[in-house]
Amino acid sequence: MKDDQQISLFDGEPEPGTWVEAHGERLSFDDLTHMIGEVVIKDCSTESHAWYKAVRVVSIIHTFDGDRRLVFSDRPTKRGGDYCSVSARFFSPTCRYPVKFYLPAQPVEQEATV
Repeated sequence: MKDDQQISLFDGEPEPGTWVEAHGERLSFDDLTHMIGEVVIKDCSTESHAWYKAVRVVSIIHTFDGDRRLVFSDRPTKRGGDYCSVSARFFSPTCRYPVKFYLPAQPVEQEATV
């Protein structure tokens, strides 16, 4: 195992950069401020297809004009890589095209067959 990989206690947690088919509960900007370092699901859907990608919440920054921004990455490591940011104002339900983040989907427990 590489030094920059993280062992997950949650079996089945997607790695950042992985495209996934399902997600859990929708998260608000305030929810995400408490999830630094966690993997969440970003909705990248288009009008014709639903797309969901696992990303890691890197930080929350405050700009000089008072805006708060979520910084996230779709790279599997915590160091380096490309970072994206999105303003808190795009989480508003009044926004024409709101950004959406979700918890990862919980794994479905399978019944043991005898």
